[in-house]
Amino acid sequence: MVRVGRETKGRRGKGVTIVSDVPLNEAGLQELAARLKQRCGTGGMVKDGRIEIQGDQRDRLIAELEGLGYARNVPVADMPMPRVMRKTFAWCVHAYTALGLVAAAGIAASIVDGTPASFRFAFILMLAATLIDATDGTLARAVGVKSCCPALMAGASTISSTSKPTRRCRSC
Repeated sequence: MVRVGRETKGRRGKGVTIVSDVPLNEAGLQELAARLKQRCGTGGMVKDGRIEIQGDQRDRLIAELEGLGYARNVPVADMPMPRVMRKTFAWCVHAYTALGLVAAAGIAASIVDGTPASFRFAFILMLAATLIDATDGTLARAVGVKSCCPALMAGASTISSTSKPTRRCRSC
């Protein structure tokens, strides 16, 4: 499975398209990189066993690689799916995140109750809230919540002064 993705980390916002997990040796990667760079009309390089092509060239690279007979691994956020289904997944992730608030309310109520059994229940709810908090961000990125439900994300970004509100994407 060949992976095709976009990366901007450590590049001052300039994106590159990464082609990884290609079953070729270094010489084969160099040859494939030259072909892909020529197809996209941009620069690029082979680094750490991955091909980096300048700019967001995912669609062109996927078409070229599929034409060469390579299979690819598609991230969930990039999978073609109906808009309604994508929004439904995004709202399910929001509901999952909201369960953390429900757990916090249960913790407060259990502590106020004050019995030994309620303290044990509060501890279990703390574990559940921690698990939810640890996994909801990864789940949101996998589903692409930021592009599907920007109204909620824009409201959340007003809390943090460092982030900008998101804009609605064309696919939603």
